[in-house]
Amino acid sequence: MAKIKRATANKIEVKAKIFQWDFETSVAKIKPKVENWKALTVEIAEELYIAREYLNGQIGQRKDPTAADYIQFTWSDYCDAIGVSKRTASSWLSAFVPADRSDTGEAYLMSPEEKKELLAAEFDASEARVAQFMKTKKRPDGWTRADDTKVALREELKKMNEIKNLWQGKKKVKPTRDYFAELVEQSDDLKKYAFKNPEQNQIQLKVFDTIDTYLRSFTDIKDRLLAVQNLSVKLKEMTNYYTELDIQAAEAAAKEAERSGTK
Repeated sequence: MAKIKRATANKIEVKAKIFQWDFETSVAKIKPKVENWKALTVEIAEELYIAREYLNGQIGQRKDPTAADYIQFTWSDYCDAIGVSKRTASSWLSAFVPADRSDTGEAYLMSPEEKKELLAAEFDASEARVAQFMKTKKRPDGWTRADDTKVALREELKKMNEIKNLWQGKKKVKPTRDYFAELVEQSDDLKKYAFKNPEQNQIQLKVFDTIDTYLRSFTDIKDRLLAVQNLSVKLKEMTNYYTELDIQAAEAAAKEAERSGTK
């Protein structure tokens, strides 16, 4: 009951304030606070900027605290200590222009419009650098880690598209038998063995590790079993495809050898 009365009283109070609101009075009250808030925001951003530049510029290691080059604090540690997430701090700093980069010689925060224009310009510049790299395979001036990430993603997407094209209607070879099923039936009789090629052994271990990581990424057992099913289907397709391809190649080679022998 007391809670309802308090809520009703608050509602009446808010309505009264709205009814009595005056433009000039509100401006006189809020304007200096906004100005102080702007100055405080720039001050915070500047301190964050200096802290990040210093902490990220350290050279050393974090494993051995007794070593002379031990780094005690990082940028992440600083953000945690002041109670701001690293992501939030980075977002604030993306709009900050330090004094040494400002046309006026004073630090300031970009407006949303200025930030939007800057991001658009940076995007266009990045696209141009990436396009030049894809063409020449040489990193142009101004290359960034973000450009490296963008190139890696595009190359990965290219590989995925190539695999997709290979397995979606572009296969000229159609297996005549289910070699994968036959192999699975005999798997109990097969012993684990190492390949003669050390490189293939290393690749196999990486594949197993990748599959393990992939399956452990699922928390739902149904999703994990679906992933196993998808892997089995894909492995079956690949096994049958390449086995049939090898058989056809061997048969073609045998016929060619037979023709050559009869000449």
